[in-house]
Amino acid sequence: MNNTLKTLSALLVLLFCTISGHNQTITPASINIERDGIELKGKLYLSEGAGYMPTVILLPGFPDNETDVLGLGNKLCQSGFNTLTFNYSGTL
Repeated sequence: MNNTLKTLSALLVLLFCTISGHNQTITPASINIERDGIELKGKLYLSEGAGYMPTVILLPGFPDNETDVLGLGNKLCQSGFNTLTFNYSGTL
């Protein structure tokens, strides 16, 4: 049941992004997060718009990935969500 709920949630996010997204590519800002002397490298996709924008922390599920997994960072950003993704501790 838990895996079914996770899969359904991911599919709903993808559907939402496909319906409401634009066809432009967002260039993310490179960020560094320092944690206990370890530097975590990440990307921040900032959505354009007035006022406060919700922020999603996108965790790709596997380490050492510097690409936009399934294009979700870009699609979420186009849909009005700031999106933060980063490599896990102990990876490049």
